[in-house]
Amino acid sequence: LLSILTAGVQSDIPALCSILPPAQEEETEKTEKRDEKPEPPPIPPLSATDKEKAKRFLTFLKRSDPEKRKSYEDKMIALGRGVIPLLLEKAETTHKHQSGAIARCLTRLLDVKDRKLLAKLAQSKKTALRMLVVIKYASAPREEDKEIIKTFLDDSAPEIRLEASLGLIRLGDPAGIKDLVLNLAPCKNERKRRAMTADLPNLKGKIYSSHFRSLATKHEDHEVRKATLEVIVAIGDKRVKDVLGLALKDDHNLVKGAAVNALKKLLKGQEPITFPHVLDPV
Repeated sequence: LLSILTAGVQSDIPALCSILPPAQEEETEKTEKRDEKPEPPPIPPLSATDKEKAKRFLTFLKRSDPEKRKSYEDKMIALGRGVIPLLLEKAETTHKHQSGAIARCLTRLLDVKDRKLLAKLAQSKKTALRMLVVIKYASAPREEDKEIIKTFLDDSAPEIRLEASLGLIRLGDPAGIKDLVLNLAPCKNERKRRAMTADLPNLKGKIYSSHFRSLATKHEDHEVRKATLEVIVAIGDKRVKDVLGLALKDDHNLVKGAAVNALKKLLKGQEPITFPHVLDPV
């Protein structure tokens, strides 16, 4: 009986094995599909009429009046993605008004899936064109684009480094926190300051004292030291409270005051914490 059963199982083995390869192939196919980059939306050819309109609008983008220039930007954008090749041809123009207008049009028309076009623009010497690339990736960032955004932290333009920093913060990555602090320090516009710090709570639980210690205690500009404390409070992570304790020894009264206020906000509702290295604990 045993030999009969064994023979039956052995006879089924080839049949079972023949089933396995297709299943493995199917799994491989699924993996390949996951790894595929999505195709960008098509760039349709312009009709002869729309091409003439686009060329005319392109000239009007040189106008010094911002409202009139904006109206032609809107008209250009309304023609759709078919105008992208024409805009790219003129993207490196040295005309101040036209350069900015073209960058704004491309920002609206390009998609994050236009990877090849964005990669080319990222190498441009024009700040406006590099800025449009980082805006495309950083304004609504995706985890798979994090490494692309990080490349802009080394850009020569501080406004681009800031935009990259904000994009990473939206993803909960503190890699660009220094650039945020350095841009926040001189900013006096309250609306802009709120915009810069709005997403900082995303970093809660992902930061360490090492991210802030040098900026908060060693930077020569007291405004930078003060802004660092503001960023710590906005994040709301009590794990870096030791940096606030160090700031209580700062030589500048504004920084000391900011440290006291920061500790009060960060430790609200908790028992007072004393710091051994501070002569007058709060």
